[in-house]
Amino acid sequence: CACLSALRGSRPWSRAFFSGPRSAPMTRGQRKQMEDSYRGAWWYGAIAMSIFAGVFALVPLYKLYCQATGQGQASSTQIGHKDYAPPPKDSVDSKRLITVDFAATVHTSLPWEFVPQQRRVVVGLGETALAFYRARNTSDRPIIGVS
Repeated sequence: CACLSALRGSRPWSRAFFSGPRSAPMTRGQRKQMEDSYRGAWWYGAIAMSIFAGVFALVPLYKLYCQATGQGQASSTQIGHKDYAPPPKDSVDSKRLITVDFAATVHTSLPWEFVPQQRRVVVGLGETALAFYRARNTSDRPIIGVS
């Protein structure tokens, strides 16, 4: 460019500014090593960007997989909870019992007493049971909570 050549010749500091710090000329091996390191840096950058793009694309791909197979919570055919049928009466599974223990934990910042009415229920596979809890607000103001 004509404007750069005019600037270079007009000021004594311009040559050092535009050409960088003075050093010995590079040998052919040093130049090849520097070009290889630049090429390697570009490859590493391209690999890092490819990994980022691949991970970013996994979210919609996983959602498509879940919708296609019906797994996970992303399936469009499943609304609400899934109804399970109890095992047949004459099978071994119908005789199995499951013990369900109930716990009642409340965060220390909430002024509540929350206690299960029964600590344990034994049910068979597919059997429906009802559990009760007792909740009491120990503060002087109403508090709404979700369990």
